[in-house]
Amino acid sequence: METKNSDNKLNIFQKYYLPQKAKETTHKKIDYLDFSSFLSTSIKEQPKEEINISMSNLFKKIFYNSIIPYLTPSDLISFKMCNKITNSFISPKAINICILSSSTKNFKSSKERSLIWNHYLNIKKFKSKLFEEDSIKFKYCQDININDDKDKEKDILYFDVAVKLTEMIKNEKENDKEKEILKNIFSDDTIKSIQKSIEFIRRDVDRTYYIDYFTKGEGRNELKRVLESMCTVKGNIGYCQGMNFIVGALIYLLKSEIDGFYMFNCMLNSYELNSLFEYNTPDYNTRVFQLNYYVKKYIPQVFHHFKKNNLSFDLVYSGWLLTLFSNYYDIEKLDFPWTCFIIDKWKGIIKVCLIIIYDLKNEFIKCDLESLTSLLKENTNKKNTNFSNSIDLYKNKFKVTNKQLRHLKNEYYADLVKKKLEETNTEVDKWEEDQRQPLLEYLKEKRNVEINVSKDIETYKKLNEECVQKYLLNLKKYDQLMSQVSSLKRRINELASIKYDYEELFEYYKNAIKKLDNNNYDNNQQKEFKRNLIENEKNNLLEKYLEIKDEFIVKNELLYKQCDAIDKIRTEIKKNENEKNKRRQLMQDYIFLYEKKQDDLIKKLSDKLKLSSIFKKTNKF
Repeated sequence: METKNSDNKLNIFQKYYLPQKAKETTHKKIDYLDFSSFLSTSIKEQPKEEINISMSNLFKKIFYNSIIPYLTPSDLISFKMCNKITNSFISPKAINICILSSSTKNFKSSKERSLIWNHYLNIKKFKSKLFEEDSIKFKYCQDININDDKDKEKDILYFDVAVKLTEMIKNEKENDKEKEILKNIFSDDTIKSIQKSIEFIRRDVDRTYYIDYFTKGEGRNELKRVLESMCTVKGNIGYCQGMNFIVGALIYLLKSEIDGFYMFNCMLNSYELNSLFEYNTPDYNTRVFQLNYYVKKYIPQVFHHFKKNNLSFDLVYSGWLLTLFSNYYDIEKLDFPWTCFIIDKWKGIIKVCLIIIYDLKNEFIKCDLESLTSLLKENTNKKNTNFSNSIDLYKNKFKVTNKQLRHLKNEYYADLVKKKLEETNTEVDKWEEDQRQPLLEYLKEKRNVEINVSKDIETYKKLNEECVQKYLLNLKKYDQLMSQVSSLKRRINELASIKYDYEELFEYYKNAIKKLDNNNYDNNQQKEFKRNLIENEKNNLLEKYLEIKDEFIVKNELLYKQCDAIDKIRTEIKKNENEKNKRRQLMQDYIFLYEKKQDDLIKKLSDKLKLSSIFKKTNKF
């Protein structure tokens, strides 16, 4: 591996996986021989009782910091499959991030690509299960001129049988022996379905990819054989448009029609693709619902622009979901989106969709219906083949969980039930026969819930009214007391002012008598007269002053009592307010529980309606 690429890979690994301390000590270069000798020397130096724990941590530190970033994806997978001991040291997250980062620049070879995808898809286990469930095909190998050679691998033999069976179904000549063999393997309806699928395949194969591998090489024939053989596999759903692009890309990228055959079969059965390609593409609308939720959450400007301008998300999503991006990205650029899907299943698909929308958001928010159609018809794959920023968006910006996807799926079907209930006004006659019983059970449970709820709501209302009445009564008392205190304070201020004026006059008279006593008068009679005059005036004022003073004291005492009463009534009001808020919160919680019960009833109804015949045919209620 080149130093530049190694450093780039190391930087990606450091950014998304290593802890901060490890980032500081990560080696720029590594010598595997030095590492081996260092590890063996370190083990010898360790006490025996500490080897298990401390050497485990030592190995992890060295392995994560020094080795992982420099291993190729195929080396990582091979090392992971080496044995249980080494496997215990390797974190799946560490491997996943390295493989995803490698896939952004495409894998080195079809061999490396096959090794990685086979590991995550667990093809070996899938083949074993398929051969066991569909073992009847091996029974007729000799009868349909397939040499059951012991040296021939079982997967090649199974594929040869599948190819031969499709040839027999296509053969117009009536051969009693072949008819009998087909009858033993397939029902008449299955044979008719396969014949119909083969007709669609013949039509679509010639317009699948216009590159040399398909136009000049064996690509078209291989694609035709794989698609037709797919129809004969037990439990498969036949052919649907979109499969031709996915299978064609698999054959091209893996350089093997047999690998493409098994890998697509595994995707269909283990990665929830069957329900996407069944009649009427039943799972497609669910995925659109899930994807819209995340677009609204992470790229709201695009979501609201589409809603505001009445643009259909189907125009955008259908080409991506129904072909797994194989009709959007260039066939050579599918490593990253498909590795995301193979590692993270539908979480990966949704994240890749979000990455594309995020990269094109400036173009999307300028689109009207006409320009959106033009944008989608353009060769947009040329604009979106640089995945340098995709890892950051994939790992950090867009958080998608399986739990949330399951919740959104249930929510989607609940919405379908609600729409049906609105359309039919719960009139039983408008529902299909096998849907009526679940509807009647739902209506009965709903009525029981509503009766109990209405009683409880009435109880809550009464208690709340009592609480509100106490609150209003105390509030009224509080207002009255505050008004009384306000007028009382004004009167006290007036009394204080008058009292102060009297006290000032008394001080004046006191000073006047003192001054009179200190002065020498020739006429004592005149001095006595003036003194008596001042004393009389002082005594006259004293009576009024005492009245004002008594009133001032009484009013102050009354003010203190009123303030105590106000504090008590304020406490009561606060208590009433808290009780009122508490009852309001309890009421809101109760309403929330009621709504949850309603949602649970809707979900229960939707689960039962999924068993109805109309749902099995149309995936709708």
